[in-house]
Amino acid sequence: MQRKARTLGARFGLANGGGPNHRGAHVPPSRTWHPREDLQQAAGNAPHLFILPFMIEPFVHESSIVHPTAKLGNGVKVWQFCHVMQDAELDDGTSLGQNVMIGPKVRLGKNCKVQNNVSVYEGVTCEDEVFLGPSMVFTNVMNPRSGVNRKSEFRTTLVRKGATIGANATIVCGVELGRYCFIGAGAVILKSVPDFALMVGNPARQVGWMSMRGQRLHFGDDGKAQCPEEGRWYLKLADGRVQEEAI
Repeated sequence: MQRKARTLGARFGLANGGGPNHRGAHVPPSRTWHPREDLQQAAGNAPHLFILPFMIEPFVHESSIVHPTAKLGNGVKVWQFCHVMQDAELDDGTSLGQNVMIGPKVRLGKNCKVQNNVSVYEGVTCEDEVFLGPSMVFTNVMNPRSGVNRKSEFRTTLVRKGATIGANATIVCGVELGRYCFIGAGAVILKSVPDFALMVGNPARQVGWMSMRGQRLHFGDDGKAQCPEEGRWYLKLADGRVQEEAI
């Protein structure tokens, strides 16, 4: 992620280069980049630059606010009534649904999907391809009181690559969610979760394993399971962990 929340239009002098919205915050224009027309015009304005054809300008709806120090990668989409706060980073291909708040210094990796009504508070990091379901909840303080300032006590939460968090689930701060784990709708996570684990309930308990494609895994006596969709094999190790076999 190499540029701040500015537009290719502003960089190369193209039309519709973005500017302040009705609340005074700078946002990119509410359109996607049109490679053929914009590349031709950009080449005329900056002929010494080589522009890769897969670069896609971020889309930010006019009702949303993006802080000037936030960084948006290629093809990021920010839909209605969102707020992306200072120093947040949204990597290439990530999408924010309606009414999403991304807190200061939050990082979302590539191709994350954040559904409607989600707040991602300071202290949360999501790696690539994380799915955050509608109205799921993060926290960053263990013992909040309105009259006590605990900003120096924020606890971090790390969501590893490919994890899914279902609708209305709650993630209590200070945990790590493993790669491709699957948090069921409404689950309340109080402790760290292994890779590929399927978690349900309040408090959440592990009830099985899920593949990278989101399919239930059923292990045989040999400690192996095959994803019915992809055909990839998974191994259950002696310590109880699960890992995928390379294809």
